[in-house]
Amino acid sequence: AAAVKAATSAGASEEEAWEAAGKAAGAAVVAGGGSASEAAHAATGAALSAGASKDSAAGMAAVVAGDAVVESGGSAEEASEAAVSAVRDAGGSALVEARAAAEHTRLSEEERGRSLAIFRMLDSDGSGVVEPCELSVVVSPKERDQMMAILDTDGNNEVSPEEWLVYIALKKHEKGGAKFKTFLDFLEKRVMRVTADVAGKAAIASGSSVEEVASAAGEAAARAGANTEERAQAAGEAAGAAVIASGGSKEEASKAAAKAAAAEGGSHKVVAGAAGAAVVNGGGSVAEASAAAVKAATSAGASEEEAW
Repeated sequence: AAAVKAATSAGASEEEAWEAAGKAAGAAVVAGGGSASEAAHAATGAALSAGASKDSAAGMAAVVAGDAVVESGGSAEEASEAAVSAVRDAGGSALVEARAAAEHTRLSEEERGRSLAIFRMLDSDGSGVVEPCELSVVVSPKERDQMMAILDTDGNNEVSPEEWLVYIALKKHEKGGAKFKTFLDFLEKRVMRVTADVAGKAAIASGSSVEEVASAAGEAAARAGANTEERAQAAGEAAGAAVIASGGSKEEASKAAAKAAAAEGGSHKVVAGAAGAAVVNGGGSVAEASAAAVKAATSAGASEEEAW
């Protein structure tokens, strides 16, 4: 109460007043030897009494709990867990919980760089923000809506780079080190493949030749960070799709796919995969796709054993 009165007398806003109340209450508990959880509980009560909403009070509790753990020598992981627990105890929303988890989960420079690169790939129109339709390239509509509920912190139906990094930090908190790396790998590859696919389809729609379609897809994949094998795969799949779209047979699509993948420097495995995928996309059976893959691999220089 004294903190609120002092803050108000000093010209503080209502939000600044309840923040002061929450921090003061939490600090008093910590000073008295109380735990992070007890400090968070006190902060929640003080903030609510001073007029804060449930979510605002929960956010304050998360800050108090996390800071208490850090000040006592705890790790970032322990601070993050304490902050999330504080939000749950205070009845905060999933969005507030996500922010709390991200606050004490630090991304390395490499993780931050990779995450922002993925963001730029998602930002297909170069607007500097990611819109719901752009998220749809990597997730289902239901998953997209769930992501937006967490990502769009200011409610403008757009995701800024800063909001995206909060989401990525939340994923690191949820998954832990090894699984988080796998998650980033998945996002990179998924966005790369979709980027190449979109480029290939656009080239097909514009009436480009099979070679031009393959080149467009390969170049798009390369811009998205694809290696030689991934670029070759993208080019091969696009070439096969171009043949099918123009009314060609699955056999012709298979040959075009293999040729395009080989032209991009793909290994016999990638060449075979592209040839087989073209057959399947053309309505062929698994057996036909397998036969096409073996034939393409052999033509690419694979031994009989490597081919099958």
